Amino acid sequence: MGVRRLSVIDLKSGDQPIHNEDSSLWIVFNGEIYNYKRLRETAIAAGHRFYTQSDTEVILHLYEMYGSAAISMLDGMFAMCIWDKNQDYMLLARDRVGEKPLYYYKGPEEFVFASEPKAILAYSGFAPEVDCLSFEKYLVLGYVPSPSSIYKGINKLTPGSLIIVRSNGTNIISSHFDIGTGISHRLGNVKESASGVLKAAVQSRLVSDVPLGVLLSGGVDSGLVASFMCELVGPDAVNAFTIGFKDSVFDESEYALKVARHLGIKTNLTTFEESDVLSYVGEALSILDEPIADSSLIPTYLISLVAKAKVKVVLTGDGGDELFGGYPKYRIHLWLGIYDRMPRYARKLLASFLQRLPGKLVGQKGERVFSTLRSNVVGRNMLWISPFLPSELSELLINRPTFTLAEFESPTIQEFRTDPVSIAMKNDERFALGDLFLSKVDCASMACSLESRAPFLALDVLRLADALPPKSKVGLFHSKVLLKEIAIARLPRETVLRQKRGFGIPVSSWLKGPLKSLTLSMLSKEQIESASLISHDVVKRLLDQHFSGKKDNSQKIWALLVFQIWYEKWIRGSQASANRFNHHRHAEPRRGPPLEHIVS
Repeated sequence: MGVRRLSVIDLKSGDQPIHNEDSSLWIVFNGEIYNYKRLRETAIAAGHRFYTQSDTEVILHLYEMYGSAAISMLDGMFAMCIWDKNQDYMLLARDRVGEKPLYYYKGPEEFVFASEPKAILAYSGFAPEVDCLSFEKYLVLGYVPSPSSIYKGINKLTPGSLIIVRSNGTNIISSHFDIGTGISHRLGNVKESASGVLKAAVQSRLVSDVPLGVLLSGGVDSGLVASFMCELVGPDAVNAFTIGFKDSVFDESEYALKVARHLGIKTNLTTFEESDVLSYVGEALSILDEPIADSSLIPTYLISLVAKAKVKVVLTGDGGDELFGGYPKYRIHLWLGIYDRMPRYARKLLASFLQRLPGKLVGQKGERVFSTLRSNVVGRNMLWISPFLPSELSELLINRPTFTLAEFESPTIQEFRTDPVSIAMKNDERFALGDLFLSKVDCASMACSLESRAPFLALDVLRLADALPPKSKVGLFHSKVLLKEIAIARLPRETVLRQKRGFGIPVSSWLKGPLKSLTLSMLSKEQIESASLISHDVVKRLLDQHFSGKKDNSQKIWALLVFQIWYEKWIRGSQASANRFNHHRHAEPRRGPPLEHIVS
C-alpha cells in the first residue's frame, strides 16, 4: 500500500500509510473529510489514541468502532483502502457522488487498485487492451460510466460503493450511500433553510492548513460559493481566480468581474489568446489516461494552472446544476412530459411533423431532441448531448455493436415514474456527474497539484436537494429556481438571470483551422486502422463534411480525436507516436499564465 500525497491537512505528521494503535489496521486515502474534527472527538471519547492530526487517522479509528458502517458517517470526497489484518481482507470505498476516482484490476492471483489507470498500467502483470463495449459507451456518451473502464479488465468502483477483497479471492461489492433524513422536516422557509445549509457547506470546505481560493466563472453556483466565503472570512481574505478568452463568444470573464466587484473581492484574471490556449491542448489531452470527450477539460486545466501558482486548494460550484436543475435540458424534459401525456395518435403526428423540420430551422440540438421523441426519459437525457447515436455505431464500428441504454434505465425510472425532471437529474447524478464532470475536474486539477472542493456536494446539501419538490428546481421557463431566488439577493441581478453558457472552447472552428493538421494526422487511415476498431471511410466522410462546411461534426470528431490520442499514448505507447503528437503541438507549454492582472 502506498500513496503520493498532496498535503493539505496536517502537513507535518499526516504521511501515509497510517495505522491504528496496534498496527492491525492500515489505511491509504485520497481526498478530504470535512467533518473529521467532530468525528475525532467521538473517537477520543471512546478511548482511541491518535498520533497525527490528520483526517485520515480518524477514518481508521471510526472503522474500529463501527466497521464498514463508518464510511456512511463521512462528509467529504474520498477514495480509500483499509487493510484489516485480523479479518484478513481489505476494504476499498469511493465517495457518494464520485469526486475521487478509484480503479481496480483483479487478476488470477492479485488485486491491484489505484486512483488512476496509469498506476495499474505500471503493473507488469497487466497488458492494456481496449474494452470494446466500453469503447461503444464512450462513443455514445463521451465517457465510460462506472463500473466499466475503457481498459479490458480494469473496473471503476461506482460512486457510493465499497468493495471487500478477501485473500481467498472473493469480492463483495455493496453500497454505503444513504442520504438519510434530517432536512425535509426542518425546511420551513425553504429559501432561508437552503441558504443556511449552503453556508454551512462552504464553511466546512474552508478547513485547510494551506492557502485556498475560489474559481469564479460568473455563474450562479460559483458566485454563491464566493458570496458565502465573503460572509464567513471577509472579502479581503477571498482569493478568486477567473480566466477569460479574447474570443468573446466563449468569454464570461466580464460577469465574473461584476460578481467580484459586487462582493468587494479581488480576482486574479488571466486572459488567453487563441494561440495561448492551443499551446496547452496537447498537454491537457495527454493527461487523460481514460478518454473523456468533454472539451471543457482544456479551460479547466488552464484555470487549474493559474490557480496553482498562488494556492493549493480551490472551492468550486461543481454539482449545482445536477442537484438544483441548472441545465436547460431539464426544462425540455418538463415540456416533453406534456408531450408524453398526449394521446398516442397525437404524439405520432406531432413527432412526424417535428422530425421533418429542416435542420437549418431547428439547429443540430433541435434535430437531436426531435430524433429521440420516441425514447424514454433516460434515453433522451443521455443522447441529447452524446457524440454519436447508438444507431450510428453499426456503420462506424468494424465489429457489430452491442451497446444498449438498458443498464442505465431501471434504477431511476422505477423511483420517479411520473416525474421526468427527477428521472433525468437522478440519471445525471448517478452517471455523468461523477464519471464525466467530476472525473474531468479531478484529472485536470490534480495534474496541477491543485485540490478542488465542491460545497454543493456536501452531505447536507445532497439531503436538501433530495428533499426539495421538483418545482423548486425547474419550471417550464426557468432553471435552478431556488438557487436563483437565493442568488438574486446576493449577486448582481444580470449575472443571475442571464442565459447559461458552458465552459468551452470553439472546437468546431479550431478543428478546421489550427487543430486541422493534428486531427488529420491522428485520424489518418494508418492511425485508425492500427486500432482495428472503426471504419476509416466513415471517419473520412465525417472530416470531409466538417471541413467543407456541409455539416458540423465537431462533437464526433473531437471524441474520435481524444480517443486516438489516448490510444496512441496508453495502448500503443510507441515513441514514434509520441514524437508525432509532439510535432503537432503549437508551442511548448508555459508554466505561468500569459496575461495576468489583478482586478479590484
